[in-house]
Amino acid sequence: MNIGLKIKSLRREQNVTQEKLADYLHISYQAVSKWENETASPDISLIVPLANFFGVTTDYLLDNTSNENYAEIEAINDKIASLRNIGKTTEAIKLLSDSLLIYPKEFRFMYLLANMLSGYHSTPEQEKLAKLEKYDEQAVKLCEKILEDCSDEEIRNSAKILLCYQYPKVGKRDKAIELAKKMPSLYATGSLLLASIYDGEEKIKQRQENLKDYLTQSALELLWSISNQNLGNELSNEEKIVYLKDAITIMNTLFYDGNFLFEHIRMFEIYIRLSRLMAETDNLPECLECLKSAKFHALLYDQLPEGDIPYTSRYINRLSFNRKSILTNSENSAITNFKETLKNKCFDKYRDNVEFLDLL
Repeated sequence: MNIGLKIKSLRREQNVTQEKLADYLHISYQAVSKWENETASPDISLIVPLANFFGVTTDYLLDNTSNENYAEIEAINDKIASLRNIGKTTEAIKLLSDSLLIYPKEFRFMYLLANMLSGYHSTPEQEKLAKLEKYDEQAVKLCEKILEDCSDEEIRNSAKILLCYQYPKVGKRDKAIELAKKMPSLYATGSLLLASIYDGEEKIKQRQENLKDYLTQSALELLWSISNQNLGNELSNEEKIVYLKDAITIMNTLFYDGNFLFEHIRMFEIYIRLSRLMAETDNLPECLECLKSAKFHALLYDQLPEGDIPYTSRYINRLSFNRKSILTNSENSAITNFKETLKNKCFDKYRDNVEFLDLL
């Protein structure tokens, strides 16, 4: 891929104008236009500043892959994204595996494959196949290969993060701890630093993204905390209920206007877990209310339209959501998952209840 096309691709990915890039490099925007139209190339003295601006390596900018290969690689990448968007993970894994035989140094594919192998457990069938084919071990090997051979810092960092999650799964918890300790702290993340560096509208948008990420992650941490792998064995059911109600409070504070968009699925997950706890503590009224709320959020999530949809909460009104950004390992809709959840044994005692039957 020609360096001009790489600059054009990076600029568009990062929502940077030709004028802004030109100002950074102290050149005219017409010069940038010529690079991108392949009628000129940047002076060698600009390669390092260009790499720094886009957060890539000079090797990446100077590595010339043929235009034909670039077009084919991008077409494969688009196909993979489409498959993941509709939950066809098995097909995406097959396509990535085949593509790596043709492009063994395409590290984006390598990381995507590792990422999908690591998350292949949405159904009992997937879990069985993942164990049989040793997907966790494969994911680790792919990430380690990236760290050995790849010079793209963004891909390397993604591989390091994935290894922190994968190493414990393959009995290498000490390696995960060692690697995690070398990662940036919460206060040194790119998102937090950008919020300090940006000006004007960019600063506002970045701070809103950070607020959304921190609060939704806090709610999820409360949800995950009650699992048996964390505090589940130490907490009573009553204490777990408090955790989940606090998670709902956090989400309702951020999305006070009810426009949850993608986070409808998070609310669905929280209410489902809470409904099971209510059933286990024989609290039928609250169990039914939680199930109704879970169904409500599942339906709204499934009905989200295509295209960019703006959030309307005053706290995040510069942000939007697009269904195409969803990457899932399941082909099931949220409402299908809701109906599957109702088959759980904890709800057996309510199967003759009229309100419960209405949920089916």
